[in-house]
Amino acid sequence: YNNPDAAIDRRNYVIGRMVANGYVDKAAGDKAMAEPLKVVNRLDTDENQAAAYYVEELRKEILALGAQKKLTGIDSKGAAEEAFLEGGLSIRSTLDSNLQLIAQTALRAGLETYDRRHGWRGPIGALEASDDFEAALKAFASNKDNKPKIAGGGNTWQLAVVRTVAKDGVRLGLASGETGTLSAEDVKWSNPHKREGGGTGLKVGDVVQVSRDPTPDVSSQLITDYGVPKKAAANAPWRLRQVPALQGALVAMDPHTGRVYAMAGGYSFERSQFNRAIQAKRQPGSSFKPFVYAAAMEQVDPATNTYKWTPSYRVPDIPYVSCDPNQAKCYKPTNYSEQFYGLTTLRVGVEKSRNAMTVRLASEIGFDKVSAMGEKMGIYDKLPPYESMALGAGDTTVMRMAVAYAELVNGGKQVSPVMFDRIQ
Repeated sequence: YNNPDAAIDRRNYVIGRMVANGYVDKAAGDKAMAEPLKVVNRLDTDENQAAAYYVEELRKEILALGAQKKLTGIDSKGAAEEAFLEGGLSIRSTLDSNLQLIAQTALRAGLETYDRRHGWRGPIGALEASDDFEAALKAFASNKDNKPKIAGGGNTWQLAVVRTVAKDGVRLGLASGETGTLSAEDVKWSNPHKREGGGTGLKVGDVVQVSRDPTPDVSSQLITDYGVPKKAAANAPWRLRQVPALQGALVAMDPHTGRVYAMAGGYSFERSQFNRAIQAKRQPGSSFKPFVYAAAMEQVDPATNTYKWTPSYRVPDIPYVSCDPNQAKCYKPTNYSEQFYGLTTLRVGVEKSRNAMTVRLASEIGFDKVSAMGEKMGIYDKLPPYESMALGAGDTTVMRMAVAYAELVNGGKQVSPVMFDRIQ
């Protein structure tokens, strides 16, 4: 709030009218007026935090439209920014806040699941052992050098310091002033960590992040298991948490209209504002294979003037070797199983994501046809006609891949991503 005195006056006036109209008695009204002013940030909700990447991309689009003079009454990027921040624009986006929260929750859970399989990376800091751990942890959190280490944790996470390490368990002191024990499962998880200077696992003075929420495991849980808040017992052990070292992205859109319902550009916008759904170019890998098969089924065999490459057409799934005199090694793609399966239909090849037969099929129809399909579907601006490109070795974005798959669902008709319906 910018004017606390005026805010208190207004609050007291409203309470006074409630007393005068008989909604509360005078004693309750006087007690409420004596309370300090409490401010609740209406944007500090799970839904709003989950939509941070989406909102930032929306802002960029509006500024770009302003720079292109496509907004009525706005003739520059600066004017668009002023209108966006101060002009009271009413923006109706395509965002579905429920789907956005589900998308961000699912992405975070998936990244945490993968990260936990690779072990605990160690404490985020260290403090001297003290009974006044609450003040020490608050001082640790307020230190600007420590903020990047803490940023990105969940809303239910809090800082804790290890007070004792014994055979019967690990005891913690928390920033909230509470004390508690660490889950035996997480003590075991932290034990293999090798410390600098020798030793393993946790030790007294370690500053860690903990939560009473169960740690997610998408390999065995549904989103209702890890995404729906559940009240833990007061004496439940604390769970050791860490922000994942890796990142990911997710886009959910209507394949027929292109309306973007949800977009998660990373584990935490607070920790990294780089939107991996839009800005990060990565190899799509096997998710590009369906477009290789689509390119084949679109081709007419010049020898017979018929559509030769149908779903029932069989391609040998056998070792494929291609040697270039300018390269030190030959190109030898293998299947994930490191086995080959002989003559296989295109339908089974795409279903089982076979590598060798996909490259062989691309070679049979021509690598230039695969490149043309990738460019036509908007996955790539320019795709070199190389063998490895048939297995998704090119660079593209999650948004582009989502749009390409939407076009498959949409009967091959072009789809453009739409993030807002109206600006006024």
